[in-house]
Amino acid sequence: MLLNAGVEYQEHASEYGTHWNFFVTLAALGVLQATFRIRAPQTGIAALVVATGYEVALVQLGLREWIMEAPRLTFISHNKEGICSSAGYFALFLLSSSLGYHVRKVSASGEAAMRTMGLACCSSWVLYSAAQYVLDPVSRRMVNATYILWVFATNSLLLWVLSAVSLLTHDSGFTKGNILRACNENGLLYFLVSNLLTGAVNISIRTLDQGPIISILVLICYMLTTSALPVLLDMVGVVAKFW
Repeated sequence: MLLNAGVEYQEHASEYGTHWNFFVTLAALGVLQATFRIRAPQTGIAALVVATGYEVALVQLGLREWIMEAPRLTFISHNKEGICSSAGYFALFLLSSSLGYHVRKVSASGEAAMRTMGLACCSSWVLYSAAQYVLDPVSRRMVNATYILWVFATNSLLLWVLSAVSLLTHDSGFTKGNILRACNENGLLYFLVSNLLTGAVNISIRTLDQGPIISILVLICYMLTTSALPVLLDMVGVVAKFW
């Protein structure tokens, strides 16, 4: 947070709050995970419980109005978006963990893993489409149930497509010789480099003022750079891990 303030990094209080950012949310998720110690087979049920409880609090208990309208007077109200949205991100994390658990169970068979991800993808898109009619619109600020379903549906579709390409283009099977595996081998480094490049972009240009063409070009360069690093490290056999 001190570095962000020192370089005048582009921030808006309505995103996470006055003092909060996504790194604090990640730390909060780590604390929640360590506190509740939910076993992998139960993560799906836990995700449903957390998402439902949070949605009830938003809609029925006035939490939505407090997040959107309450004045920023205390530390908690100054960071209400980040604090409250952590519940939504925790539900998303549990839901993703559940998908990972079920895919790993059948990962020895590429076709079975594809079917599992395809089922999760189709189900989440159906639920997201229904949620648009019965729940509040997608809110990145609150990370409500509709947002959770939208993000999960989008990412499960992306993973399904990447896995399909990997399965069709490599004789070595579902988990071998692909960009996804290279990123997993150096996941922490990939995450840090991605965030540093995100910061570099935000410091270099005013992202909110850019048009579609510039935005797409920046995204293409960003994806090529972040994908090239783990692939190059994988080619030379380097794994940036110390645990």
